Amino acid sequence: MRAEHLARVAQLRRAGTLIEGGAYAGGLTSSIMLVRAEDEAAARAIAESDVYVRAGVWGVITVRPFGRVVTDED
Repeated sequence: MRAEHLARVAQLRRAGTLIEGGAYAGGLTSSIMLVRAEDEAAARAIAESDVYVRAGVWGVITVRPFGRVVTDED
């Protein structure tokens, strides 16, 4: 299952869809995925199609917009 998950993560990174992702330290109780998506439904669909969700490893999916702060140095 992990190999399938990591292969998909790599595919999403290559496509520019997944900006960053990983588990929070301290027991792997939750994870984060920062993705590019048209809207909340599209972002949710990306998460829900992951093998970890389909297998019940990830149970609760929370989707929130992210506002990047851009500075002159960027």
